[in-house]
Amino acid sequence: MAEWWLNQLEERLSQGDIVEDAAVVLLVSPVEALKKVTIKGAGVSWQGASTWPPDSNGQNHFLARGKRSAAVIVSHSCDLDKEQRSGRVLLAPAASAQTLNSETYENVFSQRRRSMMPLPAVPLLGDCYANLRLITTVDRKYVDTLKRVASMTKEARMRFQDQLMGFLVRPEDRQN
Repeated sequence: MAEWWLNQLEERLSQGDIVEDAAVVLLVSPVEALKKVTIKGAGVSWQGASTWPPDSNGQNHFLARGKRSAAVIVSHSCDLDKEQRSGRVLLAPAASAQTLNSETYENVFSQRRRSMMPLPAVPLLGDCYANLRLITTVDRKYVDTLKRVASMTKEARMRFQDQLMGFLVRPEDRQN
């Protein structure tokens, strides 16, 4: 297998970078609205709301659940350069491959699972995989607070792009 990781991090945030301790969240189902309330002497609290009250920026707030994990940057490097310090970043959570049973591990690292991107020998983390079904959008300012642990080589990034394309587009389904 070709080299996947550069000896040192790219200067700028790039597609394929691995970050640690990213919060990856999903809305709860059924969707629950929240509203911010001030509690005298206790500060701010979030409570369930029966309506969908937007905040002063026109945004709604919802109950979500999730976990913190390593993640791979999905957004293209050009988009990351254009949106320095603002905008949104796509990322996919990454988990240790040790959590997989032997059959799934073999399928992922033999590249037979479109939704699970193999990430072999990630520095400091070991063999991991990214779950492309859980790609999420987060604020760029948040991503900039995360510790980057690895940057992909050009060849690995191309392999990652191929996996993304196969997962999202399913080229064999486009046959006439």
